[in-house]
Amino acid sequence: MEELFQYMKTLRSQINDVADQAAKLSVEEHMLFTTVETLQKDLDLVKNETRQVKEETDQMTKAKGKIYSQILQNQRKIASLESDSSTLSQTLKLMQQEKLCLSAKLVDQSTYYEKVGQDISAQLTEHQEWINAQDFGSRPREVNEKAGGTKGQSLTKDFQAAQANFGKMEKLKSDLALKNTKSELRDMDEKSLEEDLQALLSDKSGEAEYVQSLQLQITRVKEISHIVRCSCGEEYNVKLDK
Repeated sequence: MEELFQYMKTLRSQINDVADQAAKLSVEEHMLFTTVETLQKDLDLVKNETRQVKEETDQMTKAKGKIYSQILQNQRKIASLESDSSTLSQTLKLMQQEKLCLSAKLVDQSTYYEKVGQDISAQLTEHQEWINAQDFGSRPREVNEKAGGTKGQSLTKDFQAAQANFGKMEKLKSDLALKNTKSELRDMDEKSLEEDLQALLSDKSGEAEYVQSLQLQITRVKEISHIVRCSCGEEYNVKLDK
């Protein structure tokens, strides 16, 4: 009988041990299940963050490609502006040289025309003084008629020559005025070219500043990074590939 009691006691103790072990296993199972759920949530979170980072990376890559395209386009535009600026500079230089040559010619012609005018004025003054110096009233009539005929012919020729000289002088003055007008037009063209050149240089400077700003944006995009932290303690640094 005592052996039966002892057996029952041992069996009950074993049952209690098994129950305790089962309870411990249940607790451990619950803890493991909770840990698995937590890890699954962390994994889903990491996947979502990774997908978001990938989308942002794709957007930054597209933005970088667009910026590079804009840089190339503006570099081509700058090259075109430099070519236009060089052409305008050469044209302006040639016009300035032509202006100097034309100015020298105008000065020479103006001096010549002034001398011609002075010569004609001197001749007319001389003829007028000669006419004023003659005393036709003190001579006999026949002598006056003879002298008048001779001098009249001479005066007629001189008058015609003077008229021709006056016509020549007027033509020279007209030519000089026309050349001065052409010179003014050339000055206007030169001024217009200078303004165009300044505008091109200004556009070139603006394009260069814009390209520099685009390059700065690319540098900033390359420096962007995103840290993904897992519940296990690991950290992942996600950034754009340079």
